Amino acid sequence: MNFRLGVSLFVVLSVLGFMVVFFLSTDTVPLVEMVGRLDMRFLGLCVVAVPLVDWMVAGLRMWLFTTVVCSGIPYNACVKNCAVGSFMGAATPSQTGGGLAQVYVLVKEGATSGQAVSVLYLTFLSTLVFYASAGVVLWGLHAAGRLPDGGASSQFALVAVLFVGMAVLGFAALLKPQKTQAGLELLVNRLQSRKRLGPWAAKIKGPLDEWSAAMQLMARRYKMRFVFSIPITVVVFFNKYFTAYLAARALGLDTGLVELMVLQMFLHILLYFFPTPGGSGAAEVASAVVMQSLIPSGLLPAYTLLWRTSIMYFPVLIGGIILIRYIRKSTGSDVSARERPA
Repeated sequence: MNFRLGVSLFVVLSVLGFMVVFFLSTDTVPLVEMVGRLDMRFLGLCVVAVPLVDWMVAGLRMWLFTTVVCSGIPYNACVKNCAVGSFMGAATPSQTGGGLAQVYVLVKEGATSGQAVSVLYLTFLSTLVFYASAGVVLWGLHAAGRLPDGGASSQFALVAVLFVGMAVLGFAALLKPQKTQAGLELLVNRLQSRKRLGPWAAKIKGPLDEWSAAMQLMARRYKMRFVFSIPITVVVFFNKYFTAYLAARALGLDTGLVELMVLQMFLHILLYFFPTPGGSGAAEVASAVVMQSLIPSGLLPAYTLLWRTSIMYFPVLIGGIILIRYIRKSTGSDVSARERPA
């Protein structure tokens, strides 16, 4: 998708989503009363602190892998990379562009394309482990009647099986990188025989070798790094879920923390499958529908605005500025002063 078109679509769908939220809220609190009830301490934590913590913790997880796969990339570059991923995730369908943008930034910082893909693969695999666990938990909670009525539990079972299956395949590739490489090379060789795909297929052989080498290195010598990435991933996602609690407290509401975070887990899993850029439109409406049992109807628009500003709008703004700076610069953070990874 065109980069500018994606951003425009994100904005349009977000506005349309808020229009639906206002329609659902039949007794919206007046603006003056809304401002008067704001708690500025929780407002600052919600809008600014949560995104910063998200980037810092997610950057730590990425740095955990870059120090092995492509040493020399500083921690602050990994933090900025996570902000860039937030921006591109909002500009592309199903947030698919976030990973590509992060590969771009890592290459700018001195990594090769194969090394960059390896780092993103490892971070994505740790995310899959979390989603697989969350999917199983949601399945059990729905069966126990602890989630909003979503119909039969078969859909939750399908989500759990899907993420568990993806995680198992991901671990198989990590533990058996040579066999995975052989299978992928067979596919590449077949693609090379096609006129249009041949040049593209030939270019991925080098990065594929680098990916296989990185996976072998992680499997043989640095297994514990991946183990450490799992609790870091839990912190990343629970920080996102905690945003809803801070947004509610900023509006003067005292909601149950555990119940609210369970609903946030359900909502994030739900939004994972929406194809719109950054979940725009669907996120605003789904949040209002899911949270209406805990948030008064008149405060739903304000709550949704605070929640989306924290997890999407503010990160998109900062990430876009950082990405523009990377595009304008020939290299990343003092790459010329460091030895390029072998």
